[in-house]
Amino acid sequence: MEDQEDTDTRKKGHQQVFDKSELNKPKVGGIKLKHDERMELAQFLTKRLVKAYGKDVLFIGVYGSVARNEDKEFSDLELIVITKKKIPTWLFIYKDIVVLIHSVTYKDAIKSLRSPDDPWWFGWVSCILYAKKLYGSNELLEKFREVVYSISSEAYKQAASNRLIWMLEFLNQVKNAYFEKDVYGAITSSLYLRNAAGEFVALLNESHYKSHVFRSLKEAKKFKKLPRHFIQLMTALGKSNNLETLYKSAIELWRNCLQIAKANNISLKAYSSYNEIKL
Repeated sequence: MEDQEDTDTRKKGHQQVFDKSELNKPKVGGIKLKHDERMELAQFLTKRLVKAYGKDVLFIGVYGSVARNEDKEFSDLELIVITKKKIPTWLFIYKDIVVLIHSVTYKDAIKSLRSPDDPWWFGWVSCILYAKKLYGSNELLEKFREVVYSISSEAYKQAASNRLIWMLEFLNQVKNAYFEKDVYGAITSSLYLRNAAGEFVALLNESHYKSHVFRSLKEAKKFKKLPRHFIQLMTALGKSNNLETLYKSAIELWRNCLQIAKANNISLKAYSSYNEIKL
């Protein structure tokens, strides 16, 4: 049974959960936070969440660079909270550092992890499966891993096919920018193309990334199935500011991805007449 303080906290709403005076409790110096200071803040936030929401909280973990112990002085702090019932998500600034507390119900987490066709699937997998536990049971993490590793080959193929369609969308944007001599537009669209291509390759290999796809080339090198010149083309799209290089790299990457998709029996929903379109 809840004590009066917990009951009052719930009644006042989620803004009361993290008030300014309590967020100043962790003793951190200046605006540059060290890893241990981020973890101290994460532990404080965890205790506050558990106190406010009690048994509705099933799991809390820190994810991203802090979980990997790769955070730098100005890295953000990201927490994932799995709950029985829906609670708010918080986004705020703590001493010039962005803090995100992302909450999701157990039911919705399972649903998202089962669906590689979900546009946010890679994000869900990396933040849940590779979270550093602060509260809850390891058994829950194992359940989530079982869900991901039981996804069918057909589901991965369908998701890979749809990522190819998004690749074409961003390729066409690169082409438009090229013919308009819009370097900045080409750079932006190339990064989106790169992201879609990285996701396509992971799905082709029935896999995912531990970190964001923009930082995942090292992981991609371990995949058995890679389009021709994949690493070189992805690197060019991520680093070049030359319009011609971006244009040619984008086209070659698209062609090579189509080639390996065909070799692995991944087809596209592509129509050439009205009568062919199936809705």
